[in-house]
Amino acid sequence: MIQSISEMIVFFREKHTGLKGCAIDEIAQLEQHYQITLPSAYRAFLMLLGHGAIDYEVGSDYEYSWLFELKDYANGILKENNRQTLPDNTFVFWGHHGYQFLYFYTDTKEDDPLVYYYNECYEIQDFLKISSLIQVLCEPEIRGKALKTVKCKYL
Repeated sequence: MIQSISEMIVFFREKHTGLKGCAIDEIAQLEQHYQITLPSAYRAFLMLLGHGAIDYEVGSDYEYSWLFELKDYANGILKENNRQTLPDNTFVFWGHHGYQFLYFYTDTKEDDPLVYYYNECYEIQDFLKISSLIQVLCEPEIRGKALKTVKCKYL
């Protein structure tokens, strides 16, 4: 199990191809836009593949260009489902096909914060606490494991 930023960097460099990272000034622009400081693990991720990779999370929205609108996208999903919108101290870093997203709290001061997951297909009262940011970034299948604990409202 990958647990440190240095292990995450090695993992992505060895496992994925065509990594296109963000420049430091782009990350600073993102932080300024949201008036936050991103955790170290996420900053490292953005520097590695913030502009994508050939074989990582194909079909999902996680790249830098999406990060300025993912929170609005997530809040739209929540409103459609009669849910409260996300608090200001959250950062949405991943979305998929208009029905699910991942976020973390920005005021924890942790390098590797806990990640929360929402999927409108499942009957859950609270957002699912999945795992640490590093584990979620390195092991996307962790979302599926978390969903096995709840019932899909469409089945």
